[in-house]
Amino acid sequence: GLAALGLVGAVAVGSRVATHARGSNTGGAVVADDFALFFHFLILAVGLLAVLLSPAYLRATGAERGEYYTLMLWSVVGMLGLVSARELIALFVALEIMSVSAYALAGLQRDRVESQESAIKYFVTGAFSSAFFLYGVALLYGASGSTRLAVIARAVADPPAGGATLALLGTGLLLVGFGFKVASVPFHAWAPDVYEGAPTSVTAFMAAGVKAAAFGAFLRVFLEALQPLRQDWQPAVAILAVVSMVLGNLGALAQSNLKRMLAYSSIGHAGYLLAGLVARGPVAAEAVMFYLVGYAAVSLVAFGVLAAIARDGREPLSLDD
Repeated sequence: GLAALGLVGAVAVGSRVATHARGSNTGGAVVADDFALFFHFLILAVGLLAVLLSPAYLRATGAERGEYYTLMLWSVVGMLGLVSARELIALFVALEIMSVSAYALAGLQRDRVESQESAIKYFVTGAFSSAFFLYGVALLYGASGSTRLAVIARAVADPPAGGATLALLGTGLLLVGFGFKVASVPFHAWAPDVYEGAPTSVTAFMAAGVKAAAFGAFLRVFLEALQPLRQDWQPAVAILAVVSMVLGNLGALAQSNLKRMLAYSSIGHAGYLLAGLVARGPVAAEAVMFYLVGYAAVSLVAFGVLAAIARDGREPLSLDD
């Protein structure tokens, strides 16, 4: 109840910011613009619905602990920062706040080997992707002399000697880092195991919230800071979109576990969202944002149904069940 009340309060504060207090803070590193506020309301709605579907599931599986809601709220805090950041170090800090809480949530059922396995795999791949992301940030800093998105955009549009190569390498590494976070092929291998092993209410929260926040940051960085390099990164993103759509859907066909099937479906949806990112002009961001609302809603419903049928510590998740 307290977690839900806090999220409702955050929605109220967000509504006030949307009407009276738009702007930036910390020297422009964090901003409250239309883009950020859209994702704030989406993330808070996902968090609220995830909190509401959790109590019955946690009681049915014997995993009801107070730290569950604390970790979920901290993850929401990271998500809100992630979509508001216009500076890469602030973005990375928010990314880690979101991710570390999600690692702990995935391993919350300490008496289940699958839950522990999912937490370890999520942590290892998450740390791996963070290393790529930070190396990309370092290279973009070398190319531009700043970690602010606006400064990076100006620098990569007219790079100094040697700066163009650094900018391209940094862009490629950021693409790998974001690829892990949104579970696009070929950076997707962690998703089926993590989705299957994590508590189902946590899987719902990750599938809807983490993907929405990661794509929000992805859009801001690539369409704002790296827009001048679109001709270079657009073909790579298009290839990732195609292989994610094909392999995600083919992989889903072969699954007998419903959570793994939905995990591969999530990989396929990452491809659809990347296809939106490839589109030109303002329609790219609008298309992805519109799609994320429907995707988040349906993911919460799908995993919420699986959480609702858990009884006496058992979850009937296979096709035979």
